[in-house]
Amino acid sequence: MFSLTFVHDNQSPKWRPDCMRRLQSESGLLTIAYIQLSESGWKQRIWIKTDTHPALGKAYLVDSHAPISVAVVSLNPHSFPTEKLRSLKFLVILLVAAWSCMPGYGHERMKLKEYLGIEWVENGLDESGTSYSYTTQSDDKPIRHASDLDCRFDEPSECRWRNVKASEYLDTLDFFLFEKTDFTEFPVLQVRPGPSRLREGDKMIFTGDRKREEQTAIWRSSPIACQNTTGQLSFTFWLYNGARVEVVLFEKKDGRLRILPEKPFVDCGTVPLNTDCTADIPPRDTPFRHFIGIRAYNIANREGSFVMIDNIVYRTTLCKLSIDLGESFRGRPLITDTMMEEIESSDQLSCTDFDSTCRWRSVGHGKEAWQVAEQSPPSGKMFNATGTFIVPDAPFVYLYIEADRKAPFNMLLSDPIACQTEEESRFTFRFWATREAFIEVCATDLKGKELECHSAPMANSPAPVSFSFKRHESFTVG
Repeated sequence: MFSLTFVHDNQSPKWRPDCMRRLQSESGLLTIAYIQLSESGWKQRIWIKTDTHPALGKAYLVDSHAPISVAVVSLNPHSFPTEKLRSLKFLVILLVAAWSCMPGYGHERMKLKEYLGIEWVENGLDESGTSYSYTTQSDDKPIRHASDLDCRFDEPSECRWRNVKASEYLDTLDFFLFEKTDFTEFPVLQVRPGPSRLREGDKMIFTGDRKREEQTAIWRSSPIACQNTTGQLSFTFWLYNGARVEVVLFEKKDGRLRILPEKPFVDCGTVPLNTDCTADIPPRDTPFRHFIGIRAYNIANREGSFVMIDNIVYRTTLCKLSIDLGESFRGRPLITDTMMEEIESSDQLSCTDFDSTCRWRSVGHGKEAWQVAEQSPPSGKMFNATGTFIVPDAPFVYLYIEADRKAPFNMLLSDPIACQTEEESRFTFRFWATREAFIEVCATDLKGKELECHSAPMANSPAPVSFSFKRHESFTVG
């Protein structure tokens, strides 16, 4: 019913471990724990062989980049015949607590280093997929230039790609960042078609597994709002043991990613060595947020299979949907000390520096908030966006709205005006706007109800414009 056997490595049965999943031998009767027994690195395996013995529960394997691995055996300590067996479980659990795990090829990292000369970069892709916009950092902001999707993985934080999230339910594995640490050449007959010689320090992404059931991993781009020519995506790739790679397209609908049925034309080369993969991405000449995905699949070999990717390049012509005010144009949130206190004199609503003393603030539930620009954009960029070479003098405030956003948008709102002695009050300001933008200036009561509104004469931009408001009791201007 129950037995312990000590054997050496070369006497072990065939088995395939997997990170943090149930461990099963081919016979279904064995669970295994590795234990380091000496500093020289010699290991013994403890086999607990049983059919239906109540002492045996589930077994889970934890991989480690250390020279040993640990299988956590869930056992009933009260069923153990000796104190030695009870202490065995305790020892294994302590070992598990000390190590972490990288799914898939975690326990094979030593072999990857030995045969390919590559090492896992821990947390190497944590910042991939972030993009800088005028308002915030997000991996969901459309690219502004086709080259934004170029990625060599030297600086993952600048790479506009990321792993598909587990909550998106589109794949089963992640890609991980690896680095070339020596001059070991890749075996050209087994790992191809990418180059076999890489420089020390080169980085690439890697995914793989050792299960019979097919596993997949998707490396997803930031969205492309619109492109009016066929785009060409190219990347260097390596395949091992039957793994394959393809290019897929996504759209976001109702907040969820969906793989489109159309397949781009993909040419991963007829020459088996030093060949890049290229894909033609069809044009979309209407505003439509879509994504590109590089999908690793056919990872279904108990001996292990993997895909590596590097040197992603994208070329196309994007539609003029996004506003390009230059790479150095940045904003900071408009943060003031206003507490909705009534002003004592009209000049308190004058604001030119937009610092903490300014009596205006960004109000509303829109995704984009009013920002303060500390640097004026180039006149050529301003002309392309607004039709005038005249640029605002920094600092100034602006509201950047994504192409597919719909009203209502956030307001720039003043502190309350409790009482005015004149029949009318006059507000003057200058504004710049893109084509088809519409600006309205309103007086509202303290509950936000509109009392009086005026449309800004868009043709007058960027000349100063003035608006007069009738006398109201306790109102704000926005």
